[in-house]
Amino acid sequence: MSEDGQVRLAGSNFTAEGRVEIYHNNEWGTICDDGWGMEEANVVCHQLGYKKGAQYWYSNAKFEEGQGKIWLDDVVCYGNESRLTHCRNIGWNGHNCHHYEDVGVLCLPKSK
Repeated sequence: MSEDGQVRLAGSNFTAEGRVEIYHNNEWGTICDDGWGMEEANVVCHQLGYKKGAQYWYSNAKFEEGQGKIWLDDVVCYGNESRLTHCRNIGWNGHNCHHYEDVGVLCLPKSK
């Protein structure tokens, strides 16, 4: 069972990279790339258990366009937040985007 604010990566054959999707109101949705950078990517990777954080972030739907809701836009993190929902944003479903602006990340591999 997914919980509100949970994140996952989709659209890639590799588990450490993909389109960032976030769960809200019983539905998975995407995040717009407006204002997105390494701080936000690091928060996503940390939330997913990648202790070393992100290696890179992507804009313009590098991992295919998502479906359904675009849940978040204008996300601003410091990089030390434990969850993406702890970062500033303009609110659920508040956006001026299209799915061709879906954001993606590449997380640094997990340590053995």
